[in-house]
Amino acid sequence: MTRQEKKNFLRKYPHICDQIEQINNRIEEIRTAGEKITQSYSDVGYSSSSESKVERAAVKIPDLEAELRKKTAEKERIDNALRSLRSNQREILKMVYVDGISQNRVAQILHKTPNTIRNVVNHAIDCIIL
Repeated sequence: MTRQEKKNFLRKYPHICDQIEQINNRIEEIRTAGEKITQSYSDVGYSSSSESKVERAAVKIPDLEAELRKKTAEKERIDNALRSLRSNQREILKMVYVDGISQNRVAQILHKTPNTIRNVVNHAIDCIIL
């Protein structure tokens, strides 16, 4: 994987985390709605119509769970790659790629020169195995 491909992959991290949260929320919404429908229909003695609504909603869950597994695997891949780095490299990459802070701003925050931050970022990215 080229350096640019690694950078692009790291840039996806915040989006992957957001997608994981959205998928989890959607699965929970579907399950909660299914439980409410089932409960409300069972309270009044209906079954066939509640089952069809619940079944239609439940059909989406396996697809969402598959997507969740895929996104979780991507996130784990990035987490593992970052864990393999030295702590200063890991923190700088997180600031730049996860938090979206510019390298110049990171240099100011850490009281380093922008060139030092660029060198650390480039070396860390070269060390990452994705």
